[in-house]
Amino acid sequence: MPITDFSNSCPPLLSPYTLAFTYAPAFPTHSMPHSHLFPKISEIISRFERKGFKLVAIKVVVPSKDFAKKHYHDLKERPFFSGLCDFLSSGPVIAMVWEGEGVIRYGRKLIGATDPQKSEPGTIRGDLAVQVGRNIIHGSDGPETAKDEIKLWFKPDELVNYTSNEEKWIYGG
Repeated sequence: MPITDFSNSCPPLLSPYTLAFTYAPAFPTHSMPHSHLFPKISEIISRFERKGFKLVAIKVVVPSKDFAKKHYHDLKERPFFSGLCDFLSSGPVIAMVWEGEGVIRYGRKLIGATDPQKSEPGTIRGDLAVQVGRNIIHGSDGPETAKDEIKLWFKPDELVNYTSNEEKWIYGG
């Protein structure tokens, strides 16, 4: 059954969702074969899974420039806005929604600082990215942003509600 109510899925003050997406191509070239991209995607997914988060939605999309502008609407006054939208719309994006206690807070720690050069080793950006404008992954920065981004990227019936065996072990019950 799809998740349509984001408010009652987790205890108060803990948002159960984050939107993370990986950019492809991960480097400035548009000719990078998909076979080079897949190891990075599997690495990113495995890091979230190892932390105990549950993948509830995933899809491959090529966002339009207008879609990118909607996603980054809060940055429209920044000098890098146009380039950021160009990059987001330059090729396929793997959009994902993750669920779990503290997923936004801990997910952002897994992702690392926006600038890969300042990101700690062991983080996704610290290990897999080089340039700030090509930083390989985005993650929601708060519960309201996550709700808005999920609604932008996914239809309600694309989100799956299920209980995994690992979830029972991690959270009890």
